[in-house]
Amino acid sequence: MKLRAVDARTDRKIWAEVFDFEARDLVSASVRAAGSIEAAITAESSVSKP
Repeated sequence: MKLRAVDARTDRKIWAEVFDFEARDLVSASVRAAGSIEAAITAESSVSKP
């Protein structure tokens, strides 16, 4: 599963990652991906605040 987060205003990539998983581990992979996305967006928003 390859995921990426993009700033819609600027079309700039915020985060991207590839997750390898077995089909039976879809829920676990989704949880790991969500946590990784959350961390990236939190870090991006804290850096971009004046």
